[in-house]
Amino acid sequence: MTTDQSLRRADMSQRTNNLSSQVLDSLNASVAVLDKRGTIVLTNEAWRRFARDNGADAAKTGLGTNYLEICRAAKGDDALTAEQTERGIQEVLKGKRDVFNLEYPCHSPTEKRWFLLHVSPLRGDPESVVVTHLSITDRKMVENKLVDSARLAAIGQAMKGL
Repeated sequence: MTTDQSLRRADMSQRTNNLSSQVLDSLNASVAVLDKRGTIVLTNEAWRRFARDNGADAAKTGLGTNYLEICRAAKGDDALTAEQTERGIQEVLKGKRDVFNLEYPCHSPTEKRWFLLHVSPLRGDPESVVVTHLSITDRKMVENKLVDSARLAAIGQAMKGL
């Protein structure tokens, strides 16, 4: 291989890496890759932004942090969701599950929010997993309105029977 060909390949590889980062950072879902110990080895901009917007210390939620330890340390209203999350990630890492999904509330002081957690093996590296958190708040708000409407209709029907 000539020097010119080597330079072209290196340039193409750099472009591919840049494009991969741009694609990952363009996603609305918060994405992290965890190694076999649960350590965060890659995040996208949405992951970092969510942490910042929710007052999380970047050093405690970013690269090199053990996500499983974050789950274990959760207290209060988040403890059950965190326990389920840790168990699901462990099961995917150990090959006991192909994927793990969990819908959970994550309300802020100013708004009600819901997310879908998805954990799957990293293609090409079965000892790592991809963890995504996608907001499903709009869908949950519509579902809640439908439930409320159905409840009101049932009350109305019951009142007619009196």
